[in-house]
Amino acid sequence: MKKIFCILASLMILGGCDTEQNLNREEAQKIWRNYSHGKYSMYQSKSCFCPYSDTTYQINVASDVVTSALNLSTNESVPKEHLGVFYTINQIFGMIEEAESNHIEPLEIKYDLQYGYPKKTLIGTLENDAGILVDCELFFEEEILK
Repeated sequence: MKKIFCILASLMILGGCDTEQNLNREEAQKIWRNYSHGKYSMYQSKSCFCPYSDTTYQINVASDVVTSALNLSTNESVPKEHLGVFYTINQIFGMIEEAESNHIEPLEIKYDLQYGYPKKTLIGTLENDAGILVDCELFFEEEILK
């Protein structure tokens, strides 16, 4: 029994325990286009040296435009004139594509396997104010109403 445990432990160390798959940008965008109907809501948080960072917001998007944002910590709406600091999924895909073209490192993206949207996006480094970390948890409007 001890021998079997050692073999399994060795396989886990050598093979890694992370079985999560990831997509490339083109695959993810194709999946996203198939599911996106132009109107969706998501939770978005970002870490950067920029306004409205370091907390989570509920973002509503229609026709690829952010229509509203709600600070989930304070339950306060973001003024319409400040909505431009938040990203739609297509804008995040554009940021990723630009970072790939310019060979910006680090570039770490985790895509949702079912819907294709970028769940976690790290572009550049935060230390030198050249980077941004965006976390998104998408949910469709139908789910909000339940």
